[in-house]
Amino acid sequence: MELVPQEEDLPSNHMQSLEELREADATGRIGEIYGELRRLCGVPVVALIFRHLATHAGLLDDIWLAVRPLLASGALQDAAATVVNDNMPPGLIPDIDANLRCAIGLAGDGVYPVFNTLDAYNRANAINLLIMLSLLRRLRLGHSDLRPQIPARAWHAPVPIAGPLLPMTNPSDMPAHIRGLVNDFGFGDRTQLDPVVPSLLRHLCAVPGLLAVLHVTPVPRFKDGTLGHAVAPLSAGMTRQASSLAPYIAPLPLLAATPAVQRTIAEFTTGWIPLMTVIGFALRRALVNI
Repeated sequence: MELVPQEEDLPSNHMQSLEELREADATGRIGEIYGELRRLCGVPVVALIFRHLATHAGLLDDIWLAVRPLLASGALQDAAATVVNDNMPPGLIPDIDANLRCAIGLAGDGVYPVFNTLDAYNRANAINLLIMLSLLRRLRLGHSDLRPQIPARAWHAPVPIAGPLLPMTNPSDMPAHIRGLVNDFGFGDRTQLDPVVPSLLRHLCAVPGLLAVLHVTPVPRFKDGTLGHAVAPLSAGMTRQASSLAPYIAPLPLLAATPAVQRTIAEFTTGWIPLMTVIGFALRRALVNI
């Protein structure tokens, strides 16, 4: 007899998922910005935080005009990569070798979309975290400490992550037990469904076996403080870099006038983005490519 979780056994609330403009629905100026984000970051995806910003009239365009020079120069991407390389702790997730991969349905070439997905998000999340922290720092500076545009230098956008990614599952389409598993990732009260479902976890829903393995490895480390300790040096390093980059960002009048969005960005930078960065790198290391 198949055992199906009962609704009363699962976290529940009535909050809807965070509003976003999907890449497939982005047209005009928003579509152009999405395309530039993908090109300058060398990734095939646009992060949830940008997809959310796109739902506020004019806001993403305002932000993009301010931060694009840092990305076009490569200064921000290089700074993000340096922080990640210096602050990724080893051993958070045990090795998932070829035999275990087969046991959870990732035999043969089936593992490569997982590799591609993790490589894409590991590159993107580090950059996105530094962008958002730099925006918040610019807001705190106001109109003070404004510097000329960052000097041009020889730099080329990275070669894009190639190959297929795992499909992304919409939170509303997740079976209740999968939605419950995904909701267990994160700090704070997990008895209520979080309206934010990180994009990386949406992709991993395509491999329920891998999601289950993750559920019994890093999830308990939220409670014992291991993941908090792992995230802290990454966040600190990114914050230092943001302080150096923020003076090159122009003032952000629309963002300054939108406190609700500021709070959302702050929640992402103190929670989901650094957390998904650490978990993504740990999982990629654990998936031993032999």
